[in-house]
Amino acid sequence: MNRIRSMLTIARRLFLAAALTTTGCAGGEGTGPGAGEAGDYVLTNVDLHPPPATIHHGPWLDRVNVRFYNLYHVEITSGVLELDGDDRFVMTFNGIVVADGQQFATSVTTEGFYEVDGDEIWLTSDHETLGTAVGTLQGRTITFAVDFMQKGVDNEFVFQR
Repeated sequence: MNRIRSMLTIARRLFLAAALTTTGCAGGEGTGPGAGEAGDYVLTNVDLHPPPATIHHGPWLDRVNVRFYNLYHVEITSGVLELDGDDRFVMTFNGIVVADGQQFATSVTTEGFYEVDGDEIWLTSDHETLGTAVGTLQGRTITFAVDFMQKGVDNEFVFQR
């Protein structure tokens, strides 16, 4: 049972850290959110594949618990990004992790403030260690490039309203 809790903790840490860690940032004065951006955006693609989408399949070293997995499989099954009219967001990812043959489902939610600046959307988590993510907003589509597994490889996450 402790092993399963440990794997759940690993998955949740990865999901949370990745949800608000992106490559590249841009600056500028924010225009603030507006009623036009508010709404629910559903995860429609991960690296051009609809969910469920595999973002890692192979060996994995859990640096937090100092544990090596011969086969660590992470699949994103769904996600939603909710933007309200008061500049707040809630982002939820659901997934399945298989670690050396043991499978479990995980769900991670983070929330904070969002700001829109032209075609950029900035998400700043209430959890200060997660930081800020910058994505693009084009019409009813929001796209983020995220190094979800923190291994130097971005995954492209597309949300649509």
